[in-house]
Amino acid sequence: MNKQTNQQIRGPKLSNSGTRDKTLKKKRLFLGVLTGIVVYIAVCFIVYSGSLPTTYNLKVNDISAYDIKAPRTFVDQKATEIRVKEVEDAVPKKMIKNDQATAVSLANIESFLDLVASRREKLYHRKDVKVTETEKTSKPTNNDKGDEQIDSKEDKTEKETLQPSEAEIATAATPMLSEINQSFDINLELNYAVRLLSMEESRFDYFSENLENMSRSIMQQAMDSDQLSQNIQNHLYRSSENQDFFLSDNEILEYVLKNLLKPNVQYDKIGTDKAREDAANQVRNNPIMINAGARIVSQGDVITQDTYDILEELNLTDTGEFDWYKFSGIALFNLLLILTLIIYFKFFQANIFLRGQTLWSLVLAIFIPLLVSYYMADTYPLSPPVYFSTIIVCAYFDLKTSIVVSTILALVISPMTSFHPYYLPVVLTGCLAAAFFARKISRQDNYIKLISATSIAGIGMSLALSIMQKDTIVTLMNNAVTVMISSMISVIAAIGVMPIFEMIFNTVSPIKIIELSQPGHPLLKRLFTEAPGSSQHSMMVANLADAGAEAIGADSTLARVGAYYHDIGKLENPLMFTENQTGENPHDRLMPEESCRIITAHTEDGLKLGQKYRLPDPVLKMIHEHHGTTVLQFFYHKASQIAELEGKEAPNRDAYRYHNPLPSFKESAVLMLADSVEAAMKSSQINNLPEAEKFMRSIFKIKIDQNQLINSGLSFRDVELILEAFLQVYAGQFHSRIKYPDQKEKDDANE
Repeated sequence: MNKQTNQQIRGPKLSNSGTRDKTLKKKRLFLGVLTGIVVYIAVCFIVYSGSLPTTYNLKVNDISAYDIKAPRTFVDQKATEIRVKEVEDAVPKKMIKNDQATAVSLANIESFLDLVASRREKLYHRKDVKVTETEKTSKPTNNDKGDEQIDSKEDKTEKETLQPSEAEIATAATPMLSEINQSFDINLELNYAVRLLSMEESRFDYFSENLENMSRSIMQQAMDSDQLSQNIQNHLYRSSENQDFFLSDNEILEYVLKNLLKPNVQYDKIGTDKAREDAANQVRNNPIMINAGARIVSQGDVITQDTYDILEELNLTDTGEFDWYKFSGIALFNLLLILTLIIYFKFFQANIFLRGQTLWSLVLAIFIPLLVSYYMADTYPLSPPVYFSTIIVCAYFDLKTSIVVSTILALVISPMTSFHPYYLPVVLTGCLAAAFFARKISRQDNYIKLISATSIAGIGMSLALSIMQKDTIVTLMNNAVTVMISSMISVIAAIGVMPIFEMIFNTVSPIKIIELSQPGHPLLKRLFTEAPGSSQHSMMVANLADAGAEAIGADSTLARVGAYYHDIGKLENPLMFTENQTGENPHDRLMPEESCRIITAHTEDGLKLGQKYRLPDPVLKMIHEHHGTTVLQFFYHKASQIAELEGKEAPNRDAYRYHNPLPSFKESAVLMLADSVEAAMKSSQINNLPEAEKFMRSIFKIKIDQNQLINSGLSFRDVELILEAFLQVYAGQFHSRIKYPDQKEKDDANE
């Protein structure tokens, strides 16, 4: 009956608590989404404004009062088209061989030789002399050819070779000359005609063969008139070099070749147009570029139409219009980047949308370098201090989140640098180095390592890129100095503002955790002097929590620091807790209800005290959550005994319960288990591991059965690893101490 009553009482409270939690989560989620929208709009306008170059109120024919430099590298279209025209005009006309012209020239040579040969035939040979068989046999025979028999019955007509006189040759030359000149439209000299007719048969055959061979050789190539003339001269020269006789005939050869051979090339319009198009495309594919920083207008220059067109192309003219086209591109660009960031947080850092302080600290860490870049990125493209965000995010989140956020931020800023080609490689390299070293921030000597690593990585990448691009030494040094100053100031600023972040947003960083772990902290001093038992208890709990957190991959430093401060609420009434009592127990005189009220108040008192001393939020949560909703079994049992003796109904268990939130993260849950184990082990007097393991398992089972760990994110595997880590800590305490001889003698003497 009592059990049912208790369940009925507990049910509505848990239900109301769950409803409140859901409502609170929805509210926080809505605020997170609203914050994201506001941040997105602000980022778009900042990037848009930062990416716009300085504009000038200039028009055509105005005299410039400024030195204007190109804000980005761009194509000079006007100069490129002028260059295209130049290369097109420089392309020579394409000529191809005309086979028909070649054939005509060779046919002219052949016709010329046929005409001369026919005239020579008429002049030197006749067909009216008959040779009888008897006359034939009387002629000597050629023995080398054998004893060839001649048909005696056949009559053979042979040509008789005549020996014309010079007058007859001159007379025959005149009609031949007329026919040649008319047929080939040339002016062959009579002297050449006479010489052609006067040649011996063998000499004319040699002349004919030489003319034919030379003409065929010459006409194999495509040639214009000049090339043809030169080629004829070359052939005649080579022929004369190798010729020992008939050299005078070369004069006639030269005349005939020069007058009968014609150029055999023709203009190839298609080929010429194609060559010009290829040359133009080559220029267009490698246009004339004006590099970023190049001066395009000097002070005192008159603004020409061409110059004004360049200014307009670079958006340097003050039109007073909002560039919606560019803004839409930036908005889409940033939308994709922010969605990527949201997806990452949804899968790996989902709680950030529910933790307003942490979310705003992240927003501020992003906006500081964004605003600095707004003023500097246009002039110094390698100066955006993205390293600042890298270190802040790495300190408050983790390495992976730091790298993701830094990459997104670097991309967001890139339009403000006019997409400088060195920007992303340099910044991302420096951010990686900063993230790796920021992860290990624990001592001041690491600050030097962090500053040095970030600077060296960025400068090294800048130098490498400048060398590969063969930049001038001035450009190389300017880039290196810009990166060095930006990285050093960014890192120093990040380290310097961490306390401000902690003060404003009450967030926790590794540096803050290390400071809180120092025994000189005012709260730890008070705990040591005013509640020494609680201080010793906290030290032992810290050892257990540190080992347990490390075993499951949680933040062992946070777990240890949370353990140091988890019982600071006992400073309000230190003597009401048994570890600080040296004599009488005040609870012996108090009713169980009053004792329970005092004991359970120490979590609320600790939360208030921690807030007073501005302890970070995770530590405050651990102070508030380390007892969860567990029941004070001792006082509940005492109250039950009193009620039984007085004949009353058993007391309500909820009246003897802590009314605190359940552990909400792993380090807080580890602290709960460590606190319970340490207190129970101290009162149990167990001094061996088997019994300790059995006892710890019973404590863990109670916490699990009471659903104390359901919001912590711990798995059963984690719980088992925590148990093993606790046993290792106690193994060091359970070892037996060896008595040394001197010590044994002293003990005997004392006895």
